[in-house]
Amino acid sequence: MQVALDTLTALDEFFFEPIAKHLHSLHPNLPSIADRVTSVQGSWHLSPKQHAIEFVIYNILFALAVWLAAKRLPNWRSVNVVLLLSAFLPLVQFSVSSTHIHQHTTTFSLSSTKRCQVCVCVDVDVDGCCTEKLTENTHIGCWHNSTLVSETTVPLSSRGWFPRLLDALCTVAMLVFYGSAIYYKTVRGHLLFLLQPCHIFSVLLLLLCFWPEKSLKRHVLFHIHIHCLWGALLALVFPDFRDYGMYLEIHFFIMQHLALVIVPLVWVYTGRFPLVSMYGRGFSVTIFAFFVHALYHSFVLASLALYTGNNLNYLMSPPTGILESFGSFYRPVMYAFCLVLTIIVRFVVIGTAAKLLRSKPVDVNANGHFEVYTSPAVQHQHQHQE
Repeated sequence: MQVALDTLTALDEFFFEPIAKHLHSLHPNLPSIADRVTSVQGSWHLSPKQHAIEFVIYNILFALAVWLAAKRLPNWRSVNVVLLLSAFLPLVQFSVSSTHIHQHTTTFSLSSTKRCQVCVCVDVDVDGCCTEKLTENTHIGCWHNSTLVSETTVPLSSRGWFPRLLDALCTVAMLVFYGSAIYYKTVRGHLLFLLQPCHIFSVLLLLLCFWPEKSLKRHVLFHIHIHCLWGALLALVFPDFRDYGMYLEIHFFIMQHLALVIVPLVWVYTGRFPLVSMYGRGFSVTIFAFFVHALYHSFVLASLALYTGNNLNYLMSPPTGILESFGSFYRPVMYAFCLVLTIIVRFVVIGTAAKLLRSKPVDVNANGHFEVYTSPAVQHQHQHQE
């Protein structure tokens, strides 16, 4: 016990204290009480030492959680790093080596990647590839060698005028709304706040609007976003307009966050993206997506907030409301609350929307293949019939 206490004392004296002094020296004039008039300016609501301690603890915990959640994903040893990078930067390029067409079904063969051979399917083509009707279009899927694959097999140009019109409207809307955000942040001198999650997800949706349909990593990015819709919903339910006063600024704020929720659902409806089931290995995708988001928050945004003294995503002081009542413990409460929201939004909101849009959920089996999710009750019924 004494050894542990001595270790903690030494760690505090030689590690956390110097970091705390450096942080305070960066912003010696920051107030200790947050300014309730603005949400931009930071404060020492948490002491510099607590910031240093929380920065180390949260990033270790979240990085470990990402790693553990990735272990539950197929081929996790190669998937985890690629998914994490793909969540923020389009660095990993996948190549399509050939295209096979059979009965209006397009399948993709990847270089150095095995073809999908094991999945629950309703049709098998001459090459042995399984297909399944997921929405209005046909999808196939494999998750092999760091690759999440679930391609719509009918190209956008062949889907009819209405899906194409919806896709075009989504693209125009995201361009207008994100362009307005850039304009307002530039005029106010708050360009750093374009790194907040909702703006990052706006960029992600814009990338997906123009991303070639034969690219495979777009499904990874889509599921990172779809599991974190609670951020846009919170911004709509509990908006913070303390620094919004320019002409139509509030209106564009509301429309941008509505688009973050509506556009993914439109894509599910048109068959551009399927939804991974909340159950089985699909639940690991949910947990993984949350901790990737949390790690971005606790590492990237926290580093910038401490360096600049700006209250990026409420990392320097809590928003006005219930989180203020938790005092210096508002951040662990915030993370726990957001984890619960991730599960609720994915299971209730998105799950209900998928049913209304008649989108069949897909699961990822132990071999790394997509398969249509079948509930245990239905599986038992099928076994009984056999």
